[in-house]
Amino acid sequence: MRQLRSFIFSSSTLPKPPRPTAAFWVALILCGLVRFALEPLRDVPRADLELEDIRLLRTREELFIKRMPEPARVVVAGSSRTLYSIAPGLLAGRLGLAEHGLRNLSFDGGHPWDALVLFRRNPRLLEEAELVILDVDPLHVILNEPLPERYYRLMTLRERLRVPGPEKVRAVANWILPVASIRRPLNVWLLELKTYAEGGPTWESRIVMPWWHTVPGEEELREMFERDDAMRPETAARRTYENHRFNRVTEFALADLRALLERHGVRLLIHSPPLHPDYLAWVERNEHAKQAYASYLEFVESLRSPMVDVVTWHRPEQVGLSADRLLDWGHLDRRGAEIYSSALADRILGERFVVR
Repeated sequence: MRQLRSFIFSSSTLPKPPRPTAAFWVALILCGLVRFALEPLRDVPRADLELEDIRLLRTREELFIKRMPEPARVVVAGSSRTLYSIAPGLLAGRLGLAEHGLRNLSFDGGHPWDALVLFRRNPRLLEEAELVILDVDPLHVILNEPLPERYYRLMTLRERLRVPGPEKVRAVANWILPVASIRRPLNVWLLELKTYAEGGPTWESRIVMPWWHTVPGEEELREMFERDDAMRPETAARRTYENHRFNRVTEFALADLRALLERHGVRLLIHSPPLHPDYLAWVERNEHAKQAYASYLEFVESLRSPMVDVVTWHRPEQVGLSADRLLDWGHLDRRGAEIYSSALADRILGERFVVR
């Protein structure tokens, strides 16, 4: 009786190594064409339930750019530190602008690269703008953390090739096939589109302004931050400076952003709001943190040019603030934001970055 072979492919069934046929190449090309033909769908509005940071960026784009036809003369971008440190109405008034003349695009976890993405995706933002205000903090420059998922979604190929280390492989691979993109059931995706078309998104009231605008009072917010160990000054400083490394993504994002703004004749004000004295004291006590902080200051100062001003008012007393105006390691309360905004307005008017 003839013995059955245990392998599908054997020397008799497959005498030669398989070779790609014409059909294989046709199928591969068709798959590639379909893949890139579907690329615009990645920009279709959706809630991205799993990724908070992409929702924040998309919502800023929709609410404060696409749904506001009036041009803005001053555009504010950055992280929650800017969101909490700038009182838009007060700053606009001090600069002699109408309410819609200042646009605040900052959001929790925002990065200089996010500002670059928003300007690149919405070039009309720069048509009337005279000034961009952007925070560049120590955590943007030296924090050693993996890239957020939204970077893999929105980076250009050139940016992906500049990502250092092993993350470059994932970044480039995601450009070819969006392995880091969100996967959702079709019914959820369609429901999100319907909600969006009807005037959503439903989360906008929670993120379009600092929490001290929406909670019953600042004390509740202060107590909440005090219960969160990650928001304490020493914890935040340790997270930033331990195992730190220079962030090359920040470096090339700022270089590209400066070049983009200069082409449009738009000036840039890089700022970094006050830090809690306990945060700064922790840095002073740790030699490696002091060196990293000094490297950060040197880096941001290197960005200064005729079109770029830099202010790093990290000590509260530099702008007439006391430590109790900080809710945690680096977020101001309402009164602190008003005082800081006034100081920022004086700087802008003194440098004639905005003509009243």
